[in-house]
Amino acid sequence: MYFFKKAIWVVPAFSLGLTACGGDDTDTTASVPDTTASVPDTTGSVTGDANSPPPPPPGQLNLTAPTVGALSNGYYPVTFTWTSAEYATSYTLCRKDEALPNHCESLGSTPDLSLTLSLGALKSYLADFFVLAENSTDKTPSGYQSLTSSDVKTLITYIKASNAGGGDYFGASVSVSEDGNTLAVGGIAEDSNADGSDANGESNSGAVYVYRFASGRWSKEAIIKASNAGADDYFGYSVSLSEDGNTLAVGAYLEDSNSQVINSGEGDNSASAAGAAYVYRFENDKWTQQAYIKASNAGEGDKFGHSVSLSSNGNILAVGAHLEDSNANRSDANGETDSGAAYVYRFASGRWSEEDIIKASNAGANDYFGNSVSVSGDGNTLAVGAYQEDSNSQVINSGEGDNSAGNSGAAYVYRFDGSNWTEQAYIKALNAGEGDQFGHSVSVSEDGNTLAVGAYYEDSNATNIDGDGNDNNASNAGAAYVYRFNAGNWSQQAYIKASNAESHDYFGLSVSVSGDGNTLAVGAYAEDSNATGINGDGNDNNASNAGAAYVYRFNGSSWSQQAYIKASNAGATDYFGRTVSVSGDGNTLAVGAYAEDSNATGINGDGNNDDVTDSGAVYIY
Repeated sequence: MYFFKKAIWVVPAFSLGLTACGGDDTDTTASVPDTTASVPDTTGSVTGDANSPPPPPPGQLNLTAPTVGALSNGYYPVTFTWTSAEYATSYTLCRKDEALPNHCESLGSTPDLSLTLSLGALKSYLADFFVLAENSTDKTPSGYQSLTSSDVKTLITYIKASNAGGGDYFGASVSVSEDGNTLAVGGIAEDSNADGSDANGESNSGAVYVYRFASGRWSKEAIIKASNAGADDYFGYSVSLSEDGNTLAVGAYLEDSNSQVINSGEGDNSASAAGAAYVYRFENDKWTQQAYIKASNAGEGDKFGHSVSLSSNGNILAVGAHLEDSNANRSDANGETDSGAAYVYRFASGRWSEEDIIKASNAGANDYFGNSVSVSGDGNTLAVGAYQEDSNSQVINSGEGDNSAGNSGAAYVYRFDGSNWTEQAYIKALNAGEGDQFGHSVSVSEDGNTLAVGAYYEDSNATNIDGDGNDNNASNAGAAYVYRFNAGNWSQQAYIKASNAESHDYFGLSVSVSGDGNTLAVGAYAEDSNATGINGDGNDNNASNAGAAYVYRFNGSSWSQQAYIKASNAGATDYFGRTVSVSGDGNTLAVGAYAEDSNATGINGDGNNDDVTDSGAVYIY
């Protein structure tokens, strides 16, 4: 069970200058040099010639408990108020960060005695806030205050499609840009036609919604439809944003054209479920389609676009087609049914081109290689999951030819040397077991040296970090694994289980690692607790398949769970956690609940009803 600190006033664990820092009203004027006679009674304003003595350090001040106001302009304002400090000329509101000077992450400065701002839930739920009173001589800190658990839950941004409809599955995919200021959401079964003129013109054609964070709040920027939107294409099944949020890749894995050429042939629907990907750029204040991407060997039923991933600059794109059928060296186009493939595209000289088709070195029928893909920020590392690969190996780079552990799953790492892509590592879990489906999700860090892999059917009853993974008494509880590349080798760094792991939670269905590789988000979309917000009670299973997400941090030597995340309006069968995406610094998290049922639309509406079944929602922390 987790508990929030109540709002309290304590002394920051550091001192500044000459002024004593304390949580009481003790008279400390004796510690101030006897120069008050030379200071005019102007509350800290010092006048006089250049030879005037400097002002005394600011006096003590008291920060009161923060208050969260009513919804205004799309967000909930948080107001901090403090008492006046004698001799202070300005005040800086700080969030405590011991790595920064004065332990202060500045949230804003003012000459006034209050500050109102927008705060994110994830970074604020355990934060200590304080104020620095400042003048030309020194700084004096107030005591700490923190937000209550109720306050933090209020700060969760709740996003619904502006045209939310039953069965749209908004939130089936999510992507947050590296800077945390842009969000893309797939509504895979949205029904409008290509230009939006007919709300039900193309059933299950799908749509993608783009949101921006500016001036303290999130707002919708665009609804994007495929140029050749067709019924049952599921456009938006996968989405990926560039670092700055101005390039967007979208997968439509059931798109039907028989084209094998980029930007051509999108109108011929004679290759059912061949799949497609689309690239959009944000320029001159609008989104435009830059490319319609098809595999050069596109075939019926390949489901190209099941997964997509963009590099930081938006110029390298990886696309998975997990039901592609060729053998390992592609000498036989139908040699290994549903073995799967990954494709790499590069934008150069004003156009997109296919750079490589990648197959697993041990490609086998029904391996589903390409179900998940993730490309590093620099575009030189690619991770690919094959969650139905069958080897019984529990060793990296070994044993890939023994197919005696059906659907145990594998992940593969590829590096680009400037000319060619080559397989660097064949990754297996140290406790790999039949049916674990390791590789269902993958995520790689900015530099390509940290890899997270989800195995959502893993069965151990372990909890937390590096427990005993060999006791399979919690069927399909799920697990996540972290790998690091160091000194020329990949090795497993952590085996991660939910703190409240139970059978059929499917922890690891989705994973997302931050750019620096030190924050990991994991989704467990069938977790059952009725908790809401952050770090509630995860042991009351009265909301079947409500879903949950978990955040882990690496402190330089070990991983630990930082947060247990639930929807602010958690409900049974919402499947919160089907998708997760974390920003580059790990401080912004988006979670999709594609079967959430409220009739709300837009930002921070009323989610406390179940009137529009499976309309879906996304939550930002």
